[in-house]
Amino acid sequence: MSNFTQWEWVLFLFGFDKTVRKMQLRRAQKVQETWFAKCEENKGGWIS
Repeated sequence: MSNFTQWEWVLFLFGFDKTVRKMQLRRAQKVQETWFAKCEENKGGWIS
């Protein structure tokens, strides 16, 4: 890592952090969507 200057390193980590956050958000959204879909299925099952 010695070929990185301190600023390059900071910017790299910052960009990496943002990418990871985006991935986590997307995963959270997917989980929510499947969870809501399951809830809807369950509701339909309970009503009928």
